[in-house]
Amino acid sequence: MSRARDLADLGGAADAGTVTGESLIINGDMAVSQRGTSSTSTGYQTVDRFRVDKNNVAQLVFTQSQSTTAPDDFSNSLKIEVTTAETTLDAADYLSFTQRIEAQNLQHLNYGTSAAKSATLSFWARSSLTGKYSVNIYSEDGSRVNTLSFNISTADTWEYISIQIDGDTAGTINNDNGQGLSLNFVLAAGSTFSSTITSGWQAYTNDKYAHSDQVNFIAQTGTFYITGVKLEVGSAATPFLHESYADNLRKCQR
Repeated sequence: MSRARDLADLGGAADAGTVTGESLIINGDMAVSQRGTSSTSTGYQTVDRFRVDKNNVAQLVFTQSQSTTAPDDFSNSLKIEVTTAETTLDAADYLSFTQRIEAQNLQHLNYGTSAAKSATLSFWARSSLTGKYSVNIYSEDGSRVNTLSFNISTADTWEYISIQIDGDTAGTINNDNGQGLSLNFVLAAGSTFSSTITSGWQAYTNDKYAHSDQVNFIAQTGTFYITGVKLEVGSAATPFLHESYADNLRKCQR
């Protein structure tokens, strides 16, 4: 599978927006959902800026939705619910969701130089299935990836996650309105898209999309929720910066 995407696949004018403020993520609190609040399809269907993707799965039936189940200080989350499980995880199977960040909004990261900046990813997550999950940062222009992980330790309980991401001194982010970085949360991945992965930035190949020892969320019926997604420059997470709905919507409509 190629991870290359043109701007049209970012979702058009509603999904290629300018990032301002502290976080590089738009609509991280899942408050804006212009297309609808529930869908059984992949792609940009519900919560703005977040795209759900699947590959090869034959039996899987799922719903993506904007949910009102949320931790303190938040009103909404993105919910992925498996209603019919995938009986066998084949090599080419995966289920993930993504936000893509416009390249010209990432120039201050200084990728490809000795001054490349580290960043911190933070979010709230809740799942019916405990264990290890993968999240990767993919650089479109450099075709490079940094595949990380997080753990859900208690079922059906909100947990706060914070992950450190090194700057990519060998990477490339063009100064244009194309896809700069994509943030990919992986709920299941077959052997084509998973492997034993060393830490840090490296050239992208399909098997670096996810860790081979992560959970197989699509093997059971259950729910996964996420909100408060924030990607910020620096080596420590800071509190989520809430903004007005109008400002959030304006960014989503770029």
